[in-house]
Amino acid sequence: MILVMIIQVTPISFAGLKLNSKINLKSKGMLDCLLQFYSDEWSDWSYKVGYFIYYQDEELGKNIPALCVEPSREGVGELGSYDTTIDVCNDNGIYTILYLYNNKKYTDWELQNAEDYYLAAQTAMHCYADKVKPKDRYRVGDRVLEGYTPNSLDEIKQRGKVVLNTAQSLYDSAIKNEYKQQDLKIGIEERSNWKEEKISGVKYYCKEYKIQSNYDLEFYKVDALGVSKNISIFTSGNKKINNNGKIEYENFKIAIPKDEFNYKTTIKGNIKVTAVSDKIPVAVYANSKSSNKQNYAVYTYEEQQASISKNMELAIDIDKLIINKLDFF
Repeated sequence: MILVMIIQVTPISFAGLKLNSKINLKSKGMLDCLLQFYSDEWSDWSYKVGYFIYYQDEELGKNIPALCVEPSREGVGELGSYDTTIDVCNDNGIYTILYLYNNKKYTDWELQNAEDYYLAAQTAMHCYADKVKPKDRYRVGDRVLEGYTPNSLDEIKQRGKVVLNTAQSLYDSAIKNEYKQQDLKIGIEERSNWKEEKISGVKYYCKEYKIQSNYDLEFYKVDALGVSKNISIFTSGNKKINNNGKIEYENFKIAIPKDEFNYKTTIKGNIKVTAVSDKIPVAVYANSKSSNKQNYAVYTYEEQQASISKNMELAIDIDKLIINKLDFF
């Protein structure tokens, strides 16, 4: 049974990024020309020209792709590298594309390489920005473009078909907001009834609890206030934890010394649990702060802290070892 609910969630930081910090976006070069769109200017079908855009995350030690969310403007591919500022992104459609792109491999979509996967994701993002289906805007290339790769029409058709299908699938998921950014959510589950235990030669009344969370936790802390001056907190393996000490993986026990109780005793107090996770996936904007330059979206992880604070009242019949009352309110 879940006994408590969140009362506070606090963002701490992004992995390798901070709000209002700057990242420099760069281009790895032009992508292969596989898709065409109809150009009103030329009254003909023209190839979509794209670039693989990324930034170098020094903390993670790798290059992180960035997807353009402003297709009508010029970007890093045309203008060269430029600085952007990290801003919050609350658009679940953008998050859905980024989530799928970063949590699946290109082979999952039967794409040929990572560059084709980026092209598919970027195509989906452009179409999501304009609310136009990829298959309504683009078609697979019908000719070899001199001076560009690939130089085989069969290859263009084979790879282009998979890219367009992938882009359409990503777009469809985005329009439905298939994935949503969620804050850290935690609760406490009772894992045992109160029972007498002897730990390191001391007799306690103990109850075991489990922290439940929608994300993997880095650690959590338990702070018991006013329950008893001699209260102890143990892990499920009976390792004693100092008040507000870090617990990483195990369940925890509230342990009250048996000699704290008279024949019938009521003990009141407060239990506070604070949990931290650095595995909260989020989308952020890489904002150019310019009306002439493209803005981008990046997938990263946020560290969040969630706190629980609940009053507790215990009424114990010592003769029968029965909990008469256990209320969290």
